[in-house]
Amino acid sequence: MMTGTDGGSMTAPGLTLRQKFAELAKAGFSPLKILQMTTINPAQYLGREDAMGTVEPGRSADLVVLDANPLDNVENLHRINAVVRAGTHYSAAELATLKVRVATGRGC
Repeated sequence: MMTGTDGGSMTAPGLTLRQKFAELAKAGFSPLKILQMTTINPAQYLGREDAMGTVEPGRSADLVVLDANPLDNVENLHRINAVVRAGTHYSAAELATLKVRVATGRGC
């Protein structure tokens, strides 16, 4: 099983992940299994486990930095401190600014 970022009932792709994480937890999946459904399982499905899905030397360095351990509680997957994407670090403040720019139609 994998999590996904389809639009669902929300206005933009990715926003339904919070709901999906909660529903998976309610269905009895552990935070570890939900994290694996979001990282390792998609990498395996895409046949790219040599490049993504875990944090190791030589792999893509796209990752989310959290403020709390996601293994303690699935809600901690939403406590985003920063994002590293394509070698660029985005702090929580920068992410908030990007969200406002996108919401107001001014893009990235």
